[in-house]
Amino acid sequence: MHALLRRARPPARSLIRRGVRRLLPLVLPALALTLVISVVAGTDRGPAADGPHMLAQGMRLGAWLADGAFTRFARTFLTLSTPHPPVGYLPLALAGAFTSDVRNVIAFADAVWLLLLLDALVRLVRPAPWWAGQLAWLVGLSASATWWSADHAGFDLVTAATCAQALSWLHASEGFSRGRASLATGAWLGAAFLSKYSAPLVLAAPVALAGIGALARGNTTRRNLAGAVAVWALLFVPWAAMNGGVAWNYVV
Repeated sequence: MHALLRRARPPARSLIRRGVRRLLPLVLPALALTLVISVVAGTDRGPAADGPHMLAQGMRLGAWLADGAFTRFARTFLTLSTPHPPVGYLPLALAGAFTSDVRNVIAFADAVWLLLLLDALVRLVRPAPWWAGQLAWLVGLSASATWWSADHAGFDLVTAATCAQALSWLHASEGFSRGRASLATGAWLGAAFLSKYSAPLVLAAPVALAGIGALARGNTTRRNLAGAVAVWALLFVPWAAMNGGVAWNYVV
């Protein structure tokens, strides 16, 4: 009996190696993210460009969440259209429900978008190893534009994260051959369209080419494409129906 238990139980060294392999991909992103958050939260600078408006709107939504005014929150959230659609305000609102410290609110939102960007890049480089996606993320993290957006509550980081997620799931769907990945593509397309008005310009060409290929390949890919379009429409069309006129006048 004891011999069977010893044989069934993995050796300690094997468990340690397995644990190290699982934790290793998390070490570098954790250190880099900690650096970004500590720098952003530790500075006393105020946001610039559209940042003050975004921050004020997000923290106002957060105050309503904290007070339990969920109807007011939902009504305002669904009508946000200028200068940007509503998705980018969500992390600001969630953080604003717990703290009124401006720099901590910005740092929390940055952490959300940077983690989503990292997740997307790791998926986007497959079948390359995980460290290739992390390397791409670190290169992007070293860019001055990334730091500026992170420091000033800019929505460019929001757009980068949502567009990268949409493209990564499009890649994972293998041309709409995989059902769940296709639905995730539609969901992130909806989120990207609701993040910034420039997002459709980024996504139009790759999504259109993949969609044309899906239509040409067969019934399975056509069904998956239809599912992706349905999820996108479910997220985006109600907002567009309520705010399309205002958004169009603002953009043009």
